[in-house]
Amino acid sequence: MFLAVGFLRWRKKPEDERSYRAPLLLIPVKLERRSASAPFRLRYNEDDPRFNATLLQFLERDFDLELPQFSGELPKDESGIDVPRILNAMRQAVRDVPGMEVIDETALSTFSFAKYLMWKDLVERTEVLRENRVVAHLIDTPDKPFDDGASRRFNETEIDQLFAPADVINLLPADSSQVAASIVAAEGQDFVLVGPPGTGKSQTIANMIANCLGSGKTVLFVAEKTAALDVVYRRLREHGLGAHCIELHSSKSDRRHFLTQLRAAWEYESRVDPTEWLTINERLKLRRDQLNRYVAALHKTYPNGWTPYLAFGTTLRGANDAAPHFDWPKDRTHDKGALISMEELADNLGEYFASLQHTPAMDLVDFEDHNMGWQDALLSGAESLRHGVEKLVGSMGAFRSTLGISPTRQPAEDEIASLTRLASAIEAGRDQDLSIAFAEDFTRSERDFLDFSAAVTAYREAEQKLTARFTVQAVESIDMEALDRQWQEATASLWPLSVFARQKVTRLLQTYAEGGTVKPENDLNLLRRMKSQARLITQTPLKNASLPLKGLDTNLTEIAEIFEKAGHLRAALNAQGRNTEETAQTSRKVAAALRDRQAHDDVWLACERLLAAHRDFIDACQKFSRLAGRDIRLEKTSDALPELCARLDALADARRNLRDWSNWCRLRNKACAAELGPLIDLIQRGAIPAGKARSAFRLGYARWWLGLIIEESDVLRNFDRFLHEKAIRDFREFDDLVRKHAIGQIISRLSHDLPAVQSVPRKSELGLLRHQMELQRPSQSIRDMISKMPESFPKLAQCMLMSPFPSPSFCRPTRPFSMS
Repeated sequence: MFLAVGFLRWRKKPEDERSYRAPLLLIPVKLERRSASAPFRLRYNEDDPRFNATLLQFLERDFDLELPQFSGELPKDESGIDVPRILNAMRQAVRDVPGMEVIDETALSTFSFAKYLMWKDLVERTEVLRENRVVAHLIDTPDKPFDDGASRRFNETEIDQLFAPADVINLLPADSSQVAASIVAAEGQDFVLVGPPGTGKSQTIANMIANCLGSGKTVLFVAEKTAALDVVYRRLREHGLGAHCIELHSSKSDRRHFLTQLRAAWEYESRVDPTEWLTINERLKLRRDQLNRYVAALHKTYPNGWTPYLAFGTTLRGANDAAPHFDWPKDRTHDKGALISMEELADNLGEYFASLQHTPAMDLVDFEDHNMGWQDALLSGAESLRHGVEKLVGSMGAFRSTLGISPTRQPAEDEIASLTRLASAIEAGRDQDLSIAFAEDFTRSERDFLDFSAAVTAYREAEQKLTARFTVQAVESIDMEALDRQWQEATASLWPLSVFARQKVTRLLQTYAEGGTVKPENDLNLLRRMKSQARLITQTPLKNASLPLKGLDTNLTEIAEIFEKAGHLRAALNAQGRNTEETAQTSRKVAAALRDRQAHDDVWLACERLLAAHRDFIDACQKFSRLAGRDIRLEKTSDALPELCARLDALADARRNLRDWSNWCRLRNKACAAELGPLIDLIQRGAIPAGKARSAFRLGYARWWLGLIIEESDVLRNFDRFLHEKAIRDFREFDDLVRKHAIGQIISRLSHDLPAVQSVPRKSELGLLRHQMELQRPSQSIRDMISKMPESFPKLAQCMLMSPFPSPSFCRPTRPFSMS
């Protein structure tokens, strides 16, 4: 606020009716009152009166009128400023300018010169200000991006890796972005701090100032609004830095307040032992690193672009949602592009299936390349298959009726297999007698045949080793005991009797031989074995069975085939699901048919028709499957065949949707190739609604991937909630302790090492300061005091808070601040 004394009135042109006025002499004043009901009093504000510098610049620029006598020290008389002399001098200066006159008037008002003073500062100190890279950019290259040179850049997440807790001093709680601002400020980097109201900008600025002061730097904080200065100063004062911060806002720039602040800074002295500070910070660092290891593991980005944190969040959000269960191998990996492609594919699956007019009949088809020729062939194949199904159902009913077999509730596929197996077993008896299948002890008969077969085989093997040929009748007629006794006696006799005796046995054995020359020493044992096997063959229990036995000439392969077919027939007759009485009745009918062997018997005809219908059904299924691209699979129900007929009829009705279905098959097969089968099943069952396929895939993927990652990471696998919570509590406790001890570190680094107030000489910078502090009314202006203490003032005012208005006048370039 100023008391304006004298005004200059002028017109831009002499003929203009409108006139303009500007104050000449400006005397700083303030309005005061003791209480709300007391009258206001106008008091001098202790700052120096000044001539309107803005007006002088205006007259020089627009009227080419230079008035240097008013820009320096103003004339004085015994009362102070010589007002009449100043006004008269101004009248003399403008008397030759048309339309200008000086009028004797006064006015009380607020006049702002902030813009002019900044402009004047820029004009008069351009080269000095250009030494600052930001100002140089604004002056020289404002149209280009700002180049901050080699300023270090780092991500907020890297702060804990690059800086120890003791490297950054914070008086107030701060998040990573606020800590980053404090760091770059202390490093002297240029930046803009942006944030809406209430986001902690003033708190961040207070931390920035504290960190810079703790780093041994001087700070100039400039704000146009008093409220902004007050908030920052209050935070600094509350934490013990008030004595080291000098306020010079225009509304508070009186001499007494200024000197009071300097006295507080001069008289303040504090020393702190750094040991405790380092100890607390080291403990804080240990807890911080412990927590950061878990954070790093939780937020580690893997090749698929995911982090465990993302997977945890996805899994927890979808805890109750349906999702596919993927059972990919543990070594399966996906990169980011592959995972995105799978997500897109999942999304397309859900959206496309939702747009289809799907019917169960379409599940019979899995063909990608639709065309009308294929469609006609497919529908023709479906019609043929439907006729094949109907024929098979009819023949199965006739077969059951002929053999007295009741329908069962077993799945149709099992029923078809059971009936066709029985029909095939009966049909196998058309050319061979399978009556042995109905023997009371079929299993014993099988064993007897094995014994018979072994005897025949043993006889033939011994026969092959003989030196002479013997008929079966000859083998059976040989008295093996007598020959063996004679041979043993001959070999036991003395020579030459033994020679004659052996010759006698040889001549006797030769009489049985059909050909060849016998050798008793070789043939007797073989003949004994052959005679034993021949006895077994002759006396076999199967000699009365309905089998084509011919002794040693029996075709063993044929008999084995009969037993095999008979076993199949018995198994087919005793199929699961039939009661004993029904099985016995069916067996009698089959036995009669096999015994009589009449080609036109109902049993033979029913078997023939069933097997033919089954072959036609298989052929029709294969033809349709080749066209449809998918094998026919019957449902596991007893009504599967009628259901298949119904689906084949429905397929013909859905012919207009086959093109869309083929496109779906192409998309589905692509998803199957990407191993998304579990997702496809859920979509086709309707378990996943339209538009949710992507999120369902991500949930299923997260559940699969999270388990692998936890197993891989030691930190995540060994995570303990209780220890983690304790580490958090410890960290908070140590962080509070560090901030409490931070003020001591800052103040110890702000030590000015100036002599005590009473010990300074009168004629010195500090002596001048002490003298002004002792005066009731200080005689030196703030500007003069600062200019007369070039060495001491920077030590006392290491942090200054001011508005743009006084800063160009108070802050000279000879002692620039480290940070502003």
